[in-house]
Amino acid sequence: MSAPMLVAAALALATLMGIWRSLRRETGVKARLLWSAMSLLSAAAFWLLLYPPQRAWREDALNVIVPGGDAAVSSLPSGQSIVALPGADAPARVERVPDLATALRRHPQVRELDIAGDHLPLRDRSVAAALRLRLHSAAEAPGFRDLHWTQRSAAGQQWFVGGGVSAEDATVELRDPAGALVDAVAVESGGRFSLSAPARIAGLARFELNLLDARKQRIDSASLPLEVESGIALSAIVQAGAPSPELKYWRRWASDAGMRIDSHIALSDGLGVGDASAMFDPAALAAADFAVFDERSWLALAPAQKATLLAAVDQGLGLLLRASGPPDAGVLAEWSALGFALASEGSAVSASIDGALSLREHLDFRAAPLSITGGSAAPLLSDDHGRVLIAAVSRGQGRIALSTLLDSFQLVLRGDAGRYGGLWGRLIAEVARPRQPAMRRSPIPVGWVGERQVLCDLGDQARVISASGAETRLIVSERCAAYWPEEAGWHRLADGDAREPFYVRASGDAESLRNHRDRVATQALASAGESTVAASPVAGRRPMDRWPLLLLWLLPTALLWWRERRPLSPR
Repeated sequence: MSAPMLVAAALALATLMGIWRSLRRETGVKARLLWSAMSLLSAAAFWLLLYPPQRAWREDALNVIVPGGDAAVSSLPSGQSIVALPGADAPARVERVPDLATALRRHPQVRELDIAGDHLPLRDRSVAAALRLRLHSAAEAPGFRDLHWTQRSAAGQQWFVGGGVSAEDATVELRDPAGALVDAVAVESGGRFSLSAPARIAGLARFELNLLDARKQRIDSASLPLEVESGIALSAIVQAGAPSPELKYWRRWASDAGMRIDSHIALSDGLGVGDASAMFDPAALAAADFAVFDERSWLALAPAQKATLLAAVDQGLGLLLRASGPPDAGVLAEWSALGFALASEGSAVSASIDGALSLREHLDFRAAPLSITGGSAAPLLSDDHGRVLIAAVSRGQGRIALSTLLDSFQLVLRGDAGRYGGLWGRLIAEVARPRQPAMRRSPIPVGWVGERQVLCDLGDQARVISASGAETRLIVSERCAAYWPEEAGWHRLADGDAREPFYVRASGDAESLRNHRDRVATQALASAGESTVAASPVAGRRPMDRWPLLLLWLLPTALLWWRERRPLSPR
């Protein structure tokens, strides 16, 4: 006879004896029936506890709880093993694993994953690429979804940040390393935004981007590391037919930006400030990066001087022509011959460049009565209605730009010197003599603490210097190496004599940005797996959990024990 049959016989005998004792002990019919039923229930529960019922079980499928996926646990299918990844809020009875690869080694037959949550961490996605995925997602929390910003900028120029958020009636604000508000904007209806700020001092800086709700409470925040380079000091030749506020503020900006300026400003006939003759020496023009002339100073040039100037442009000199008023017919003809299609107008016109400069408040500018209608010129700055304010043409190895903007200095007067410097910095960079920049690798993408970063184009002696100064020697294979940062802040990649800075975010910094990145990547894996023909499920059977059966047995057994301990009632 098998063991279950022997146990069943023993339980049946014990149950009959218990019922017989109940019949003798109790006098009432109801009491006899109650305690007899308790004996039968206790025996049946004990049998099920020893030999629990079998239930359907899939050996080839696995439930996985990821960080933030606790709200979706109830939607996971039953009849499958369940594991929890590090950081997941899961019940104590759930098997915990350090990573998905460990879970798959413990469950080698698994071919499908049911994920409680909307994403797999970066370290686990390569492991899951060969499996079919089903996501049981909860609602995505509001926050940043994508960010794009200038990671490397020259000092004095404007840098930009834009991206998308998931929030209603939200505002995005940008704060500098000292915590001062630099720029703020309301999120557009499509969840997009764009901000800008000046890069003031060369060095490494960390700005902060905050997402605020309608009550100005912070929803999310993200660090924006910025490397500000000192750039190359330029040399300029400036000639003007008369002083003007525009020229005054431009020269002040150029001087603050470190440019060396040789200027001559006419005050009256035969009287001026600066040295005009030395500017047309071929050696001086060859040493300069660009030259600036307005229509009056151009008119005062002799034909030989113009020929010398244009010959220098052919050799790479940049030339900026400023229209500060109605140009002379001869000047108009000569400038048109340079490649600009020009038409004279009656008087100065109003120009709005709020969109081009990303201004938060409207500001009216004025443009000279000269329209740039086409020709071979490429527009460098247009107003919000499409009127070209600054355009440039190529000539030999150099470029010639024509500006009709009269009062960009208003930006300085309203306290926006950074945006003013960014405007002219970009324009001068388009025109000035081209210089071969120092070769540098592309900025290293920003990562998170504890997340692998892949560094490439390395030598055999490459190492990383952390924010605290600790050095880590990299194991380089095929000029690439993996690095797991252990602290947040600015790190340096040391490769020979080169030192390349890169930033590492703390674990909680821009967490919604990382979650959204992982969510999109995991959804792509799930979509790719849907096209895979699934094999027949590996079905099996497993005994049900014993703890409910233990409770079912313990309750009637405890009552029977209490009944045995109470005094007998008098007959």
